[in-house]
Amino acid sequence: MTVASLILVFSIHVTGLMAMTKPACTWSAAKQNVGVEGQDIAVVLYANQQSCQLACEENQGCLSVTFSPKTKNCYLNKVRFGDDLLTDMKNYVYLEKDCPPCQPPKPRKSCTWSKGIQGKAIADNNVVTLDDTTLESCQQICNQLYYCKSIDWKPLIGKCSLNAEDDTDGILKTFKDFEWYKKECVESDVCSADNH
Repeated sequence: MTVASLILVFSIHVTGLMAMTKPACTWSAAKQNVGVEGQDIAVVLYANQQSCQLACEENQGCLSVTFSPKTKNCYLNKVRFGDDLLTDMKNYVYLEKDCPPCQPPKPRKSCTWSKGIQGKAIADNNVVTLDDTTLESCQQICNQLYYCKSIDWKPLIGKCSLNAEDDTDGILKTFKDFEWYKKECVESDVCSADNH
């Protein structure tokens, strides 16, 4: 993958404050052991296939994904390739997206946050980790990424970890000096004109 992919999710173009649990677009059947090399615009770490697809839907420039179930790395690609142009990539999965003009939709309301739970965090599901930041900045970044469902916050050093899981699909474990916060958002079924 390209050096540009190391920009991680911060190169993703945010289309609105969203919180969705399943892809809004139509996706091609997964093609096994192939992918795209040298065309990625961002990479999401510690992903599963669903959060990989959601990350692509968040980014208007993403047309396909190359995902590794083994390493949990998700590469967002700026191209769609036919079978003859795909590269052999063992243990990778390739999928292409086809979104309606106004997907994903904008929510009716902004997201809100639960009260922090002391001494708890989601294990092994950090999409992004930020250092030397504030709780408010951490929550704001999570708000902008609809596949981010909760955060682990370590106030003593200003460490913020964004999670693609919350307590409904992940496991809260005991971590000293951490606080865990859950994001709650209201979804909308109504398309907005500026999403076209």
